[in-house]
Amino acid sequence: MKNVFGYKCTIRPRFFCKTCVSQIEKQIKEVYESGVTILCVTDADVAKRTSAEQQRLNALKAECKNKKNVIFCDSMPCIEYWFLLHYKDTCPTYDNTQQVVRDLKKFIKNYEKTKDFLEKEKWAKEMSKGQNTNIDKACARAKKYKNSSTSYSKIYLAIEELNKTL
Repeated sequence: MKNVFGYKCTIRPRFFCKTCVSQIEKQIKEVYESGVTILCVTDADVAKRTSAEQQRLNALKAECKNKKNVIFCDSMPCIEYWFLLHYKDTCPTYDNTQQVVRDLKKFIKNYEKTKDFLEKEKWAKEMSKGQNTNIDKACARAKKYKNSSTSYSKIYLAIEELNKTL
């Protein structure tokens, strides 16, 4: 997406690495004082796997609530739900990532949650600027379902912030 739209940003860490809440907190603290905007993109289902991790995430969000340069952009259950919103206006109850990926593969046949696939610009370009889909539709759909307790994505907050860099 950074290359597709020409966003001016630094991405750390890159591409779906396994990061716990304490690592996220550490990274936020490392860069917060520099004054940059921090877009914290996470899969919400990861923190919900254990009550301790969920409590840590809730505490971190509460701590950062009044920090205007820290924006949490989580997706439930996963970022693939955000990708799916580019193609389909949907808010079903997804219990796990595999269910979302199954539906996403109807639109991105060769989708894989791997670094090799995600680094390819072609799929992101087709998803975001394609003939029957675009990022504006995905943002509108995400806003429509932002208060859902089952499936949601707040990635639109990141897109709104990144659009300011253009």
